[in-house]
Amino acid sequence: MKRSLLISLALVCACSASAMADTTGTVELGGQLVGIKGNPSKFNEYRDLGDGVTGGFNLNLSHEAYYLDLLGKNFGLNFDSGKRYRDQEFSLQFGNYENIKLGLFYNEIPHNHTFGAKTFFSGIGTTTLTSPIANNAALPNATAQNPPTTFDYIRDRKNLGGEIEISAKTPLFFSARGEVIEVKGTLPTGANSGTIKEFPAPVDYRTQSVMLETGYRSKALTATIDGTVSTFTNPNSSMTLNYPSAASKYTIYLAPESKNYKVGGSVRYKLPFLNTVLMARGSHSQSENTIALTEGITKDFAGKITYTTAAASVASNPITNLDTRIFLNFLDKQNESTQDFVYGNATTERFDYHKINAGLDAGYKLPGKTKVSAGYEYLKVMRAIRTDATSTSDHILFAQVKNEFFNWMSAKVRYQRLERSSDNQDPGLYSTATDASLVLAYWRYADTADRTQDAIKVGVEVEPMHNLALAAEYSFKNSDFDKTILGVKKDLRHELYIDATLTAGIVKLNTFFDVEFLNVGTNSRRFQTAGAGSPFSAVNGVNDFNWASSRRDYNYAIGVNADVDVIKDRLTAGAGYRYESVDGTEDFGSSVNPTTLTPQLAKNTQVDNQKKQIITAKLGYNITKNLKFDVSYLFEKLEYSDDHWVNYTYTPTAGTNLTGAYANPNYEAHVGFLKLGYKF
Repeated sequence: MKRSLLISLALVCACSASAMADTTGTVELGGQLVGIKGNPSKFNEYRDLGDGVTGGFNLNLSHEAYYLDLLGKNFGLNFDSGKRYRDQEFSLQFGNYENIKLGLFYNEIPHNHTFGAKTFFSGIGTTTLTSPIANNAALPNATAQNPPTTFDYIRDRKNLGGEIEISAKTPLFFSARGEVIEVKGTLPTGANSGTIKEFPAPVDYRTQSVMLETGYRSKALTATIDGTVSTFTNPNSSMTLNYPSAASKYTIYLAPESKNYKVGGSVRYKLPFLNTVLMARGSHSQSENTIALTEGITKDFAGKITYTTAAASVASNPITNLDTRIFLNFLDKQNESTQDFVYGNATTERFDYHKINAGLDAGYKLPGKTKVSAGYEYLKVMRAIRTDATSTSDHILFAQVKNEFFNWMSAKVRYQRLERSSDNQDPGLYSTATDASLVLAYWRYADTADRTQDAIKVGVEVEPMHNLALAAEYSFKNSDFDKTILGVKKDLRHELYIDATLTAGIVKLNTFFDVEFLNVGTNSRRFQTAGAGSPFSAVNGVNDFNWASSRRDYNYAIGVNADVDVIKDRLTAGAGYRYESVDGTEDFGSSVNPTTLTPQLAKNTQVDNQKKQIITAKLGYNITKNLKFDVSYLFEKLEYSDDHWVNYTYTPTAGTNLTGAYANPNYEAHVGFLKLGYKF
C-alpha cells in the first residue's frame, strides 16, 4: 500500500515538473545515533528513534493557476530493529487554485508500550492463550526448564486516505474525503481470571470512513450539507484463556465491531441590517454494534446510541462600539441498546440525557482603547437512570475588561461566577447509623453535586523595547460543593505562566516558567457490618467511621532556548533546556485515631510524581547558498514514581501474575543527529 502511494507520487512529480515553471523545495539525507539507559519503550512511546539513516523532502511546483506540493518525512532504515522507521509521513496536494483541489496522505504513528514483557502463556498475538499449568495451582518459577515467553507490547497505527474539493468557479462546491486507519499489535489487558491478572490481547483494528460535503457560498450566504459513514472491524472481538484443567477456561471480550453514520447541515447568513450574522447548525448521528456473549450462555447484546444536536446564534454590531451575541444549543443522547440485559449477575442500564445551553454576551468599546464585555450562560442537563440527580442547572456570569491604551502594553482581567443546583434529594441530617444504603444516600458525585465556582484570569503583555517582549497570565479557580456531605468538598486551582523573548544583536533568547497548584478535598465514610470482611479492622468495637483525603499537586516547568547567528548567512547555533516537575501528595485523616487502624491511614507522598529534563543543541553550516549541513544533540531523562506502580514488576506468583507492562518507566537517552540538506 505504502509503496504504491510512493510510486504514484513519483510519477505525478515526473509528469508535472516539465509543465510547471516555478520549482522550489528541499531534499534531506541524514543519520542518527541513539543511546538509551533504562526503558527504551517509554522514551520511544510515540516515536521511532534508533540508530539508522533517515530522509525527507519537500517539493513545490507551480505554473499559473496550477500547483503541486509533495512532502515526505522520517523515511529510512532503523538499524536497531532492522526495519524501516515506523513514524513516516507522506502527502501530495495537487490542483487548480480556483476549480479543483486533490490530496493524498499517508502517515504512521507507533505506540511502544513495553519492550521485554513476560508471560507463561503461549499463543501471543492470537485469540487463544494457553497456560502450562492448571488454574488452581501455583504458577511455576522462571527456570531454564520452564522459562517465560518474552514479547513486546507495541501497536502501529497507519492512516491512508485522499480528499477532493471541486468548485469550478461557481458558488456551488463539493468535497469528499476517504481514509482507512489500521491499528495492529498487542495491548496489556486485565481480567479477574484466577491466577492471571494481566495478559496480552491482540489488536487488529480497521476503521474505514467516507465524508461528503456540498454547499453554496456567496458574500451573504453559506449553506452546507454533510455526511459521514464509518465502519470499525475487529476480527478479534473475544479471546480465550486456557488452562490444562477442563473447567478452567475464561472468555475475554474485546472491542466489538461497529458502524456509525452522521448527517448534518449548516447555514450562515448576513442579514441586511444592524451588521447581523445568523448561524445555525444541526446534526444527527447513530452508532451500532453487536456483541455475541458465549461464556456460560449464548446471548447477543445489541448496542445503539444516537446523538441529535442543534445550535443557533445571532451576532450583531448595531452601533459602532457595541457587539452582541445570542446563542442556543441543544444536544440529545438516546440509548436504544438492549434494555434490561442480564448477563451473569449484572443488569445493564441505558443512560440517556439531553442538554440545553443558552446565553447572551455583549462587548462595548470605551475611550482609551478599553473594551468591556459581560455575559450570561444557562446550562440545563436532564438525565435518565441516574438516581443521584436527574437534572442540574448551571448559571454562569462573566465580566471582562481589556485595555490597549499604550501601544507597548495590553492587559486583560476576566471574572466568572458559576452556580449549579441539582435535584439531589436531601436525606436529612447526617447520621452515624451503620447502614450502607444510608451512606450511599449522602454520597454526591462531582458532576451532579451542587456547587459554586469563582474563576479569575489576569493577563498582561508588555513590549517596552522593540527587541524585548514579556507576557504573563495568572488564573485562579475555586469550587465549593457546599451541600455535599460525602464526596468532593472543594477543588482549588492556581496557575501562573510567564514568557519572555529578547533579541540582542546576533542572539535571540526565549524563556518561560509555568506553575500549577491543585488541591482537592474529599469526605468519605468507611462502612463495615459486624462480622463482614474489610481492609480495616474494627477500632474499639467501632466498625464505621468518617475519613477524609486532601489531594495536592504541585506542577511546574521552566525552559530556556537560545539561537545565535554566529556568522551571518553562514553559521548558526542554538541550545535549549527544559525541566518539568510533578509532585503529588495525598493526606488522610479520620474520626478515629489513624495509628490504630490496620493498615494505617498515612500520607502518600508518591502520587504521580515525575521529573523530566530535556537538553537540545544544534549547529548549522551553510556550505553554499543551497547546501546546508546540520548537527544536533538531544538529551532526555525521566524519573517517575507513583504509589500505584511501586514495586510493579514481572511477578510469577499465584493470584498476582503481572507481565511487566507498567514496570520501570525511567530512562536516560542521548541522541545525535547529522543531516545534509539541499535547497532548490
